Amino acid sequence: MKRVLLALMVVAVFAGSVSASITITPTTNPQWTGTAVSVPGIYTQLAALDPSIILSNDDILYKNDYDYDTGTETGPYKNYYETDFTGDLNDATITCVLNSPYYITDPTYLLVKDGAANPAWYLFDLNDLDGEAWNGQDTIE
Repeated sequence: MKRVLLALMVVAVFAGSVSASITITPTTNPQWTGTAVSVPGIYTQLAALDPSIILSNDDILYKNDYDYDTGTETGPYKNYYETDFTGDLNDATITCVLNSPYYITDPTYLLVKDGAANPAWYLFDLNDLDGEAWNGQDTIE
């Protein structure tokens, strides 16, 4: 089973206690990028880039759609995470706000989407961020 953490659309899975933070930038590896602006288009483009990654809306556990000053949080884990935007859409922080009984499974992904940029989206493997794994509760910056 795959899990997705979408930030600007944001999705995830969880573990232990909050103790650290992980910084993700456009240079964090491994990553996949593309130019599609719709979520179905991203899934199609991603399948062409890496056939081993097959995602669907059913995989989204937490999602935050930024809307000017606020974000709309949805998904079954919306009570466990919060995304704060600093006003700069290139800068968001995802924080675990409630301990969860869930655990990180492999694979778990973070999808960062911005249809006005090139690339329009990035997908990061949260189990291998430059050799580091996200534990589900560390803050993602």
